[in-house]
Amino acid sequence: MDQWHYMASYLCDRLFALERAFIKLTASQRLSARMDRMDQSQSVMKDFFVWADATMGKTLPKSPLGRALRYALDQKQWLERVLLDGRLELSNNRAERSIKPFVIGRKNWLFNNTPRGANTSAMLYSIVETEKENNINSHDYLTAVFKHAPNLALGECVDGLLPWNWKEDV
Repeated sequence: MDQWHYMASYLCDRLFALERAFIKLTASQRLSARMDRMDQSQSVMKDFFVWADATMGKTLPKSPLGRALRYALDQKQWLERVLLDGRLELSNNRAERSIKPFVIGRKNWLFNNTPRGANTSAMLYSIVETEKENNINSHDYLTAVFKHAPNLALGECVDGLLPWNWKEDV
């Protein structure tokens, strides 16, 4: 590994090591923990951008490293925002994992040969993925929804049945 890749890897690893402790925290807890370690995180991020800026001048702009550095430098204001908002995560791995079923299932969607069928599939996939994000058992949740939804009057609020509001005793 050459010195450029080593330095990028080293700085990114340091930042991810700091963030690793925040993975299971809620957004407000993550923000509070980040504030406690703000000096460390900001220092590592500053070192990264100083290194990226210095390296950019010594790198061919259209090389893979040059393109990666240009992208990082162009996104600097957004990358720094991660430290100031507990809802944001340093990595997009969780988002990537959540769309994986859609990527894998796209051949199955060829059978959605009507707009109504496609709309229904999209709605069901959205509900199931939202359940997963809210740590809800799909079977229990859908059983409760199918049990309670038919008893709602037309126009009655369904907020209690939404996955992020749902309680098992509904």
